[in-house]
Amino acid sequence: MQYIGLLRGINVGGNNKVPMAELRQALETAGFREVRTYIASGNVLFRHPSGSIQEVQTLFEAVMSRDFGIATRVLVLPEDRFRVICSAVPPDWTNDKEQKSDILFLFPEEDSPETLERMGPKADIDQARYVPGAILWKVSRANQTRSALLAVVGTKLYKAMTIRNVNTLRKLQSMLETSQG
Repeated sequence: MQYIGLLRGINVGGNNKVPMAELRQALETAGFREVRTYIASGNVLFRHPSGSIQEVQTLFEAVMSRDFGIATRVLVLPEDRFRVICSAVPPDWTNDKEQKSDILFLFPEEDSPETLERMGPKADIDQARYVPGAILWKVSRANQTRSALLAVVGTKLYKAMTIRNVNTLRKLQSMLETSQG
């Protein structure tokens, strides 16, 4: 089965440095197959023979700890679940000089519509919606500093998500398309 692994908090601000070539090698040594990475923020496409997402996630996190000395969370999504999230993003959402569009991938303990309610998007500033596994969030660059999303940074909730911009999401989706088979 093909998966997307989203690592939380690596290669950010010079902390938790993980070279992607070394990560690919470590995962392949641990039994992951067809491992590909996209940019250094910890986006990994791979195949694994295990039928259990929890087993794959536990193994991935063990590789991070053993081979890199980093205790980080890894969100593992099967490709079908990732595709559902991708399809929920409106095609006109961009990440450019005019707007900022992010996908807040939720770890299981926060994966519910109530998480979005607790975040309290501002109706006149934020556009946000919940889909199983993620919160889709868009704000104009002009209003970015007024977004309710900023209040989440550093909270317990923030540690239960990993954020990717819409451009990264679409690139990963494209990479999935080229690895069918």
